[in-house]
Amino acid sequence: MTEWFRLANSNDPQERAAIQPDCACNHLTEQVAALKQAVEEARAVLYFLGKRATDDYYATAKEHRFSSEETKISPRVRIDPRYGTPSFYWERLKRRFFRTTAATKPREKNGRGRSYIAYVPVNGSKSKVRMKVVLTSEHVKINHRTLRIASSEFAGEPEWARLTGELVEDQLQIIRRLNRQLSSLSRSISQLEKLVADSREGLR
Repeated sequence: MTEWFRLANSNDPQERAAIQPDCACNHLTEQVAALKQAVEEARAVLYFLGKRATDDYYATAKEHRFSSEETKISPRVRIDPRYGTPSFYWERLKRRFFRTTAATKPREKNGRGRSYIAYVPVNGSKSKVRMKVVLTSEHVKINHRTLRIASSEFAGEPEWARLTGELVEDQLQIIRRLNRQLSSLSRSISQLEKLVADSREGLR
């Protein structure tokens, strides 16, 4: 039993009267702040789980780049630095190749038009040419009811991507469901925080 429960259950009203409402409100404010911190920590855990779930897929996709086993669909686990909120989705990648020189520099920023330098096989031969590879992408639609992408999105992909992708999506679906509930909780806590702040005057 906490001290606040003990005070509430005390048979001595004077003991409660000795505690100023501001003191109780301050403690309530601290508890709401702790809830917000707990939500942020839980989001970090989901972010970690999403990254862990996709690590093997990324590694295999990188291994098969520029080969007949290359996949065009890739999971993306990101966190919005503005709000600290994670997202768990897939995107379909498109590549364009440009001959380049040693002076050409890639765009290191992630997102639309990100590029990098790679040695790419030309016309199916074993020889490779230094190229600038420009990546563009489009999001794969997630069903808002099931929080899952359609299995048909993996059609036409190499066998490893179809099998591994479905297993990864099983985990991402669970993480999205947890994240949705966490977002709902976060909104409720924000409303509670405002209500507590607005109520202080009336509780004096």
